[in-house]
Amino acid sequence: MDKVDIILNLIKESFNLDEIKDYDLDKINLIIKILDIKEDSKIIKLGNGTYSNVYKIGNKVLKIGLAKIDLDIIKHKRIIEVYLKTNIEIKTKSMNMNVGIEIQEVAEMVKTSKNNLYKIYKELRDDGIIWQDVKESNVGVSNNNLVVIDTDFLSFESKKMSNCLNVLDDEFEKLYNENKED
Repeated sequence: MDKVDIILNLIKESFNLDEIKDYDLDKINLIIKILDIKEDSKIIKLGNGTYSNVYKIGNKVLKIGLAKIDLDIIKHKRIIEVYLKTNIEIKTKSMNMNVGIEIQEVAEMVKTSKNNLYKIYKELRDDGIIWQDVKESNVGVSNNNLVVIDTDFLSFESKKMSNCLNVLDDEFEKLYNENKED
């Protein structure tokens, strides 16, 4: 199987597609280059997130799912390193669709406390970053640091999404604002 087919097959698997008629070859080649895919690369399906399928290829993670709303890559010591965040238009027999692609470093999944989640939340907020999907399953360890591994609901304050996604988002935002006023 050639390298392009490897990526197209993962996209087809992620969306239960029979075939892909047309796609952006330049973006597919960029994905292949960043992932350093070989024709015999081992691909491990790590799971399904709410919005994407997650694969480990070599020392990187490939997420394939719904189109990304925000393509900004935010660099911070509490956020996993993201190498690429893009959308690819693909065409099938019956439709055109945008597929969200994200490539990031591999992190070790860990259990952590609510207190540690708040510390990450506060550190990000202090640096003008909003984390709107606070939960243990969105945190991992990279370079001996707890980091946010699901970057879909991270944004700068100026681009904040309108609503919190879960109870911890609300609770942590209230706590952050109360402590900021002291």
